[in-house]
Amino acid sequence: MRDAGPDARRDATPITDAEPLVDGGFLSDPAIWTPVANDFGCPLFEARVVPDPFPARVWTSCGTGCRVGPALLPIDTAVYVDGVHSTGIVVGGEAYLSLLTGYRAAPVRVQQLTRLSDGVTVAAPAIRGSPNVCGFGAGVNDAALLVAPVAARDPESSWTFGKLPTEPGKPIAWHGVTVTAPAIPLDRFSFENAYGLIFAAGQVGLLDSPNAPAFVVPKTLGTQVFDTAARGALLAVARFSTDGGGIIEGITADAAVNTLAEMTDETPVAVAMDGQRVAWITATGPVGDRSYGSYATTKFHSAPVVGTKLGAVEHGPLLKSAPSSSINRSLALNGDYAAAIACSPTTVVDDPICQLQVVQLSTKKVWTIGSRPGGNNFVAVMAVSPTEVVLAEVDHPTHPPFGNIDRIVRVDIASLDSLGW
Repeated sequence: MRDAGPDARRDATPITDAEPLVDGGFLSDPAIWTPVANDFGCPLFEARVVPDPFPARVWTSCGTGCRVGPALLPIDTAVYVDGVHSTGIVVGGEAYLSLLTGYRAAPVRVQQLTRLSDGVTVAAPAIRGSPNVCGFGAGVNDAALLVAPVAARDPESSWTFGKLPTEPGKPIAWHGVTVTAPAIPLDRFSFENAYGLIFAAGQVGLLDSPNAPAFVVPKTLGTQVFDTAARGALLAVARFSTDGGGIIEGITADAAVNTLAEMTDETPVAVAMDGQRVAWITATGPVGDRSYGSYATTKFHSAPVVGTKLGAVEHGPLLKSAPSSSINRSLALNGDYAAAIACSPTTVVDDPICQLQVVQLSTKKVWTIGSRPGGNNFVAVMAVSPTEVVLAEVDHPTHPPFGNIDRIVRVDIASLDSLGW
């Protein structure tokens, strides 16, 4: 897990030629943007999205069972879409995209939530100010419906949170008070009765009500966190153990902690939930290599959620066995299908070749699908809907720096056997 602090400045393209906001432009139009009252010191806004002020994303065919569209929409001074803060989610069968766009003006960052079925913008909070101070903090992980505005000032950072709606016109539910982070944040999470942050030392910080004045830190195992997922009443945390094993830890809004699954000679490196099941990927190989994301073999596992625990675990199939392979921590799950990204290193530093791997849970069939031709590279699974897998894509090998993404690719599940490339 990466440090994804204020606006992920370590992970997003630096804006070195910032411009002032243009009066009457999209980003300063008072008919679009409403100020959000806050006491943490950074200008925060919420877009009026009815009628939708954003241009529609145009999807074009990329072969049988494939559509592709630009990640970046043509608005004013938009310069990047930050993959650290962008993901998808499926709610009630509907798929949503939550993309963070950085703009040169001001500079401004906008987290736009769109519904994939019709392209409508559902919510769009924005933050302005110096990217070294004001931003949307902590990596999004699978918390597509949560934003975490942060003001990073020495000696500590001040945070607030906003839960995004899934219907246009409904307001964002903002946290009522500013809270202080007790450690360096990595990722954010959100589930039925709580939301919060995962910290660099492995702690979990919970906020269990809209006016909670401080994070509650449950007594967890406290070891390295590889991944988290949250749905319903449960947060699942994949933790590494220095002896080569690990656990899937379950945490509820009341800070209760229990072990959902435990392994002695495998490390859980990715976890996903859909409200009914938890799925995870384990890895083998030298322990030191595993802690840095290099694996000998990887295997898929899943189990039904029973209350706040798991039912019987189903093990397999094997996903990847090539030496020095790795599984991106973008595992996504929905119903009978799960998908993740498997990458193998190249001679170019930090520039692996990646493949999509889709698992059908009922049959344990695995589809391994290479990136599209023409120098493209899949880098993350953003969501698995009832009908498609939604992917983030970059140019390869000259992909954008610091985790930014170029395109969104939609692959039909019904066409996995006959994709047109």
